[in-house]
Amino acid sequence: MPTTQHKDMGFTLIELMITMVISCLVLGGIYMTFNSQSKSYLVQDDVAAMQQNVRAGVHYLESEIRMAGYNPGGVVPAPTITAAASNSITFEMDDGTGTGTINTHTYSYNNANRILDRNIGGGAQPVAEDIQALGFAYAYDADADNRMDTYTDGTGQDRIIWAVPSGGSWFNLDTNNNGIIDDNDSPNPGASVTQAIVGVNTGDSVNLDEIRAVRISLLARAEAGDSSFANNSIYIVGNQKIAPLNDGDSSNDDCRMRLLTTIVMCRNMGL
Repeated sequence: MPTTQHKDMGFTLIELMITMVISCLVLGGIYMTFNSQSKSYLVQDDVAAMQQNVRAGVHYLESEIRMAGYNPGGVVPAPTITAAASNSITFEMDDGTGTGTINTHTYSYNNANRILDRNIGGGAQPVAEDIQALGFAYAYDADADNRMDTYTDGTGQDRIIWAVPSGGSWFNLDTNNNGIIDDNDSPNPGASVTQAIVGVNTGDSVNLDEIRAVRISLLARAEAGDSSFANNSIYIVGNQKIAPLNDGDSSNDDCRMRLLTTIVMCRNMGL
């Protein structure tokens, strides 16, 4: 009788190699998906923290600058803004206890640690971290007509003068007279470089008691950079034009940033 021979059951080397290749491709796809999702989560977490920082900083600035000059008791001469610069402000106000105590508040930018500082006596305390820049511009009433001073733009419309002090005079930041402060203002219109907008001399002398409103700009940055991102945006922060890719600081080239700008009416200072 003829006999049937059975070969040993199993996988061939080629089959194993094909299986390994397919498995590697599947595992590689899983890893790439996980890595992408993980990176996206970290980016969103950084963005959320950045937005929280800038909102918290602006909240403090807005609520307290609005109360500059608050002095319900009149126990001492009416406090006011005592120092106004492009990246810091100092003002006085009643502490709200009803005792006539006047507190001095100073907000400034700590460039070394990238922090918004607040000082009401006893030293500067951090209000918001991971801040790239802080900027102020001021509206004033130099002609005492109970309205903020204006200029006429290129279309014939009256615009509020947003200015910074320099050499004892107010300098309007809208140098090209188009009604807005943007990267097309001097000294290098349209140039994607970090620089200060010099402004146009209004001829009005700086009198801090004539300030009626403050324009606050706060630029926050993500704590960590993203190697797949290049920040080629232009930010106007007070009189500062900031271009991360061309500011001489390579550490922020790949950082996402958020700019928050708001206008505060100083309700206790004349209007």
